[in-house]
Amino acid sequence: MRGLGRAFEAGLDLPDALERAAGGLPRSARQLTEQVARRLRGENVEDEWGFDEDFVELVYGFFEFMYERWWRVTATGVSNVPGHGRAMLVANHAGVLPWTRR
Repeated sequence: MRGLGRAFEAGLDLPDALERAAGGLPRSARQLTEQVARRLRGENVEDEWGFDEDFVELVYGFFEFMYERWWRVTATGVSNVPGHGRAMLVANHAGVLPWTRR
């Protein structure tokens, strides 16, 4: 993460910053990061809705970690959701990710 921050401070865009920061990672992680960077540059295939299933598979583990360990997402009010029948669930529409330094 520090390497990524330094790459951003050097003015690199996200794909280049990822590749630079991945230099010290084990080979398998570095290869995964290079695949993600290529997709972020547009070197990928998307369906008619712009969805890239391979990209989702590539980054799933990272975002799962961020969801559980970094952002520490918790659901409140789950007991108010009916176990059967109809319900309307509405998400937070703030439009931002809870990305902060701790």
